[in-house]
Amino acid sequence: MVMPQLEHAYVQVHNFAYLEEIVACMHGVIDGIGSTQVLCGCTMYNPSPTSICCMLTPDLTTTTWQSQTAGLCLVFEGYDYDEEAWILDVLRPRLQPYLSTVERLTIEDGRAYVEQSVMAWRQLFSLMPGVTELCVSGRYTSALPAGLYALDRSGEPTNPLFPKLESLRLESVWFRDPWRRILSVVDFLDRVLKPYQGLDCPNTHIRLTITAGINISATDIEVLRDIFEVVKWDSLEKNDVSHEDDVQWYVFPGDDAGGKREKGADESDYDADDEDDDREARRGIHWDADGEGNGDDSASEAPEEGAASEN
Repeated sequence: MVMPQLEHAYVQVHNFAYLEEIVACMHGVIDGIGSTQVLCGCTMYNPSPTSICCMLTPDLTTTTWQSQTAGLCLVFEGYDYDEEAWILDVLRPRLQPYLSTVERLTIEDGRAYVEQSVMAWRQLFSLMPGVTELCVSGRYTSALPAGLYALDRSGEPTNPLFPKLESLRLESVWFRDPWRRILSVVDFLDRVLKPYQGLDCPNTHIRLTITAGINISATDIEVLRDIFEVVKWDSLEKNDVSHEDDVQWYVFPGDDAGGKREKGADESDYDADDEDDDREARRGIHWDADGEGNGDDSASEAPEEGAASEN
């Protein structure tokens, strides 16, 4: 049943044993939001290796779950790294009718642990052909294994992910990560450059803005200026060679990455983004009629409670 006049809904999922049934129950909420608003903005945020936060808004600004007051916010928290692709695959057909209107996409710490996750992210992005502005931020960027391009089966760049893209903003992105390179993680800068170094990918008219970049230099900017029509840079050269703190999750070739859903999942050439998860997985889906969650005020963590609010 579609919920009429629904302006803002927040749903949090912890029980993945019944994920497909739970997402099916969201149908009325998703359609209630999508049928009353044109959803032009999308923010995909991975606050931890076991969390995905998907926010769809009627405006073109990046949002957080604390500040969002209109649209749809879906949080999936407490899954295993090999369940990420499954979650995206289940969610994608439910969101598909409302993703074609997205014009601004923000990807914060976009991670993909195994090849199936890379494919799932690419399929999700393919449903947003109208994106004209893309903002990428954070240390983790493996959801974009070939920068602004999609990879074919041989691992080579093929078509642009966002054919109408006009503006690319990179904020606090790690362009090089010496620590992660030890684990065969391809630097983000190389992933962005590689498609344009091929014969079939012409230079782009995309406007590029870089702020607070990590491990990028003036020499790199000159290389980027040969590719992008306009490059704006804040001229900050911040170097950081620190390793990731605490125990990390790393998936190596040969590991059984599909214990729950698929067997024999191999690590992609653009290795997975990983980080520790020191929280216990909580269970259940929660609805709070007053629209208030009992979450932590920290922007780096997902809230504790879920709410569907009707205004």
